[in-house]
Amino acid sequence: MKVLLTGPFGNVGLSTLEELIKRDYDIRVFDIKNKKNRKIANRYKDQIEIIWGDLRNYEDVEEALEGIDVIIHLAAIIPPLADKLPELAEEVNIGGTKNIIKAIKSIKTQNNQSKLIFTSSIAVYGDRRENPMIKLTDPLNPSKGDYYAVTKIKTEKNIRESGIDFAIFRLTYITSVNKLEMDPLMFHMPLDTCIEICGTKDVGLALVNAIECNEL
Repeated sequence: MKVLLTGPFGNVGLSTLEELIKRDYDIRVFDIKNKKNRKIANRYKDQIEIIWGDLRNYEDVEEALEGIDVIIHLAAIIPPLADKLPELAEEVNIGGTKNIIKAIKSIKTQNNQSKLIFTSSIAVYGDRRENPMIKLTDPLNPSKGDYYAVTKIKTEKNIRESGIDFAIFRLTYITSVNKLEMDPLMFHMPLDTCIEICGTKDVGLALVNAIECNEL
């Protein structure tokens, strides 16, 4: 099975990539070419196929999806940049995923059509101080000024209405041993917010398990 991983060189991306390698999948990754990404990619160059490109460019996305059975789509503009540059967040998070959906529907594989595993966020529920126990059926109510959450809600809707085979994971606060320092971003939410933390390795495990989970 050939798997495409977008956004492979962030914390969640690397944990997912290493889990894919551990299970011996045929792996292709897709990301923006810059100094940081090239340096990380060099460690894996003999184990993966790398395509450099931009989600906003449909031709790049179409090339990346050719021959792919499953896409794990992690790439996104995240806070605080998403809130500082909402136009960029919309182009990448919403527009980029639209390009993936379009390519899935236009490229036929041996299994008929690629499947999409997409990472959203519990930010779609907004601040939950009075009732922190989130249920899947709770209404989506992003906090004022959280444009990242707005892009995730719009993208989830586009995926649901696309007719493709998909699974959506709404991630909580994700951390890793490589990122334990105090982050100013935590002060964008009320200080009495209850947070349930999940490690990147567990997220990578869940996303890779989803590839062949019949229930999904």
